[in-house]
Amino acid sequence: MRFADICGFASLLNLQQYDGTFRRHRRLVHQQFGTKAVAARYRDNIKPESHHFLLCVLDDPANLVQHIKTEASAIILRITYGYSISPGKTDPLVHLIERTMDVFAAATVLLGWAVDIFPILQHFPEGVPGTSFKKQGREWSKLLETTKDESTGTDKTRNEHWEDDIKKTALVMYGGGADTTASAIHSFILAMVLFPNVQRKAQAEIESVVGSDRLPQFADRERLPYVNGLVKESFRWLHVAPMGVAHRTDEDIAYEGYHIPKGAYLLPSIWWFLHDPETYADPSSFDPARYLAPRNEPDPTDEAFGYGRRICPGRFLADESLFITVITPEIQTTSGLICRPVDFPYSIKPRSERSVELIRRVEGNHAWGDEDAELVRDDLKRHGC
Repeated sequence: MRFADICGFASLLNLQQYDGTFRRHRRLVHQQFGTKAVAARYRDNIKPESHHFLLCVLDDPANLVQHIKTEASAIILRITYGYSISPGKTDPLVHLIERTMDVFAAATVLLGWAVDIFPILQHFPEGVPGTSFKKQGREWSKLLETTKDESTGTDKTRNEHWEDDIKKTALVMYGGGADTTASAIHSFILAMVLFPNVQRKAQAEIESVVGSDRLPQFADRERLPYVNGLVKESFRWLHVAPMGVAHRTDEDIAYEGYHIPKGAYLLPSIWWFLHDPETYADPSSFDPARYLAPRNEPDPTDEAFGYGRRICPGRFLADESLFITVITPEIQTTSGLICRPVDFPYSIKPRSERSVELIRRVEGNHAWGDEDAELVRDDLKRHGC
């Protein structure tokens, strides 16, 4: 992806070459998110934001999609930066990073830019037909640098090398955590609209385990097999990264009569793996029961989060975030490395007055924290963002 490189995105973990920098960045991310036990430590950060999400949906159900984005952003910003977003209004840092993620999606569309098809164009002088990407690349590279600096603050560390590592890996944590989690939750909402029988079965299981006197908790998970299947199906049914991340071969490979030369780029068709009818019966159907006995179809998370050195390091955190959100509500998608459903009609409302009472109660338990927007607002104005 030559254009992504021009914009500076090739310096981020998910597009880096496998070298010492990649291993160093990967190690930093793995230390924070790499195991189930580590991800479970963040439940106290996830739970308040999931409850804030319920309050926002209760008060303003028409803006559900924005509430989904806000929840996903709030969780990862709280965990990664210790940053509290502005409640009930646009947060400047969230807005800046969302712009950067939108730019990342546009820059990484497969063969979406002339320079990706004809790399020689990068050596032509600006102004020659077909080189408009150069100006766009400079603008987006500046946006990326501003986002890295603002999101991690201006305090200098003693080691400039490690400071840059931390900035880049922190931004990747946000992009990999917030954008993909929001897309998965959005897909889950669409599935509940299209498959109301699944929603009813999940609600019945939750009520049988949790009752009506409290909201569900992480501790309930082991007793909710159908809901666990629903979480898995949300990752499979409308996968957020259908083409996965490109891998490059380290050596010549012979595979079933094909010769794959060293240095070739391979794109895994994760969408196909998760919709192969020989693996998943009626793959276009959203069916959490497929993972339960007697069917016991394969766990889609083995494919959904990628492979090998480039497997998603935040997969366990994504699973935790999706679970707690799921237990408390013709398909078209946008283009880019991360996709999500386009707008669709829906209605969302509390199931009972008792549900409203329980949601209102969490406002006292998890009050909105002091917002940190003022820490970055002046800097953003200075950068013209």
